[in-house]
Amino acid sequence: MRRSRASSPGKRTSEGAPTGLPLFVRGFTLAETLIVLAILGVCVTMSLVARPEVTDASSPAHPVVRESEAFASWLRRVFMKASMTGRYFYMHPGTQPASRIRVFWTNPDETEVYDTGERCFLANRGMYRDSWYSPVWNTFSPSFTLTAFAGRGGGTPVRYIVVTPNCLVSVRNTAPPD
Repeated sequence: MRRSRASSPGKRTSEGAPTGLPLFVRGFTLAETLIVLAILGVCVTMSLVARPEVTDASSPAHPVVRESEAFASWLRRVFMKASMTGRYFYMHPGTQPASRIRVFWTNPDETEVYDTGERCFLANRGMYRDSWYSPVWNTFSPSFTLTAFAGRGGGTPVRYIVVTPNCLVSVRNTAPPD
């Protein structure tokens, strides 16, 4: 019985293409190589991007940044509630870093508290003791700036929460001019 040349391992067909070679001799295709490189690229990118978020205090993923944004959102809702109900309130933000900020409502007397859960500590930069909201004029006076810290003892400020007389609340990376 005669064997065909194409069926013997390692031999070439009349067209010149190898047949029956083991995988280690044949190699990888371009598509397989590109898929492996894409997977490696995604893994390296994820590891490089994830690391600075944990250590960099100015990163949006840092707890102080997230908590100061959440506090600003809460305070905007307080202004909206006061405007819609026509109620007065006042705040007494202390000059020492604290994890709780209170809003004291009038008529009826209530207290609303924002608790950061010690993920952020807020301190008033201003010298005034109390700030009042007037629903008649829709103003908040005097305005103030809260400084957000990572630790109870203060230290380096991470964010600044600015409350204007027009009831606008913003979070900034740098301190506003005095």
